[in-house]
Amino acid sequence: MTDQNLQPSEPGTEIATLTPVARALLVLKSEQTEKNLRELIAKSKDITEVKNADGREQVHRMAMDLRKARTTITNTGKTAREDATAFSKAVIDEEKRLLLITADEEERVFKLRDDYDAKVKAEAAERERKEKERKDAITAKIDEIAQLPVAAALDSAAELAATIADLETFEPSDEDFAEFAPVAKNAANVALAGLRALHSAASAREQMAAQLKEQEEALAEGRRQLEAQQAELKRQQDELAEKQRITATAAEVVQRTATLAADLIDTATQEQAPLTGLDDGVPLAEQREEEPLPEVTRTTHTVPGGYVRPYSQERQDAYTADDNQTAHGGTPLACDEQVIPVNEAAGFSEAGLSRVLDAVNAAPTPDEVAAAAMTMLRFEGYSDDTFGEYLLTGDDYDNAGSGRPIRWLVTHPDHEGGIVVVGQYGAKGVPGFWMIGVAAYDPENIDIPLPQWPMHYTRGEFAYTPALIIEAPAGVVVQCLEREEIEA
Repeated sequence: MTDQNLQPSEPGTEIATLTPVARALLVLKSEQTEKNLRELIAKSKDITEVKNADGREQVHRMAMDLRKARTTITNTGKTAREDATAFSKAVIDEEKRLLLITADEEERVFKLRDDYDAKVKAEAAERERKEKERKDAITAKIDEIAQLPVAAALDSAAELAATIADLETFEPSDEDFAEFAPVAKNAANVALAGLRALHSAASAREQMAAQLKEQEEALAEGRRQLEAQQAELKRQQDELAEKQRITATAAEVVQRTATLAADLIDTATQEQAPLTGLDDGVPLAEQREEEPLPEVTRTTHTVPGGYVRPYSQERQDAYTADDNQTAHGGTPLACDEQVIPVNEAAGFSEAGLSRVLDAVNAAPTPDEVAAAAMTMLRFEGYSDDTFGEYLLTGDDYDNAGSGRPIRWLVTHPDHEGGIVVVGQYGAKGVPGFWMIGVAAYDPENIDIPLPQWPMHYTRGEFAYTPALIIEAPAGVVVQCLEREEIEA
């Protein structure tokens, strides 16, 4: 159907084909009307004033002609507009009627078109949705591969090794990754690099944890050993106090024994000459029963190292075999207490004098008594920042891993100066080990010599430290110079 088919063919409708301006000119007869209006203007153009009644009448007629021309045009235009309005309404009504003829068909045909377009659009949207889902699923798999280092950040070295082994054999298939297979392979390579770095870190971390555990166990064992040492030190201190008490008693007994032995020797010397005049074969005890000599009681004594030295068993056996013992009413000697009967026969015979001299020789010497009063000090390191004395005081100092030397001062109220014991961990050339040295304590630089106290090195409780042993007089004072400086 073309526009030509829609053109009306009835006569008298040509005006409808004119433009609005042309129709207005036609209805108002504009060309002729304009000519008439200009002629009216020409008639009144020369009148400039009214001088009399005739002039007024002339002007009045011209004004009325102009008014009439105006009203005629107005009425003609109004009539034309009314007609146009009616025409417009008629056109609108006819337009509606004509439109109703094809409205339903037009709607049906457009619906067919729109339904097809909607179907095509829906199919395209479904294809796009499925494609997006496919790509999203592949992207999710690739993201999962890329995030493996993050997900396995806290895994153990063994777990990381298993993940690395699985990823090393990974090959993305076209079925699973399609056009994204190269992207997946690249993500796997990047993830492998991250996992290998994590594996190295985890291995180092676990090795460090194992070492820390060993160190903790070693520290715990060290604490147990330290507690045992402290307990042993307490026992030794108690034992030393008891030994010192026994030694004091032994020294007194030794003095008494030595004095008595000297008296006996002098008496034997003085009386040896008169003995030659006595009757042979007559026991001396029968000749001098009225002059019995006192008995000497001998108590055992203790020497350094906890060794108790009584008379030997051989000496007791020899004494038991002596005929003089039975003859003079003696009793067998015991290890705890030895009674030496010093009567006439025993006091002046060679066997009796020998036993007295043996008793004097068996007594502790002054040096042994002094040694029993010595105090043992033991200095050694612990871990990498603790150094102290663990026999007498059980005290140590921790420098918090600063690497600075730790100094201990050992002094005695009866000795001038003292000893400075220095512990240094990780010194240049010997990293990981303790070095222990000593120096004379001479704060005023007056050349005070190092005290002549016996000292020696031995193995420490741990392989990374030696131990310094000092045999100091009883009553020494041990103090940490680092701690004193901090408190000051």
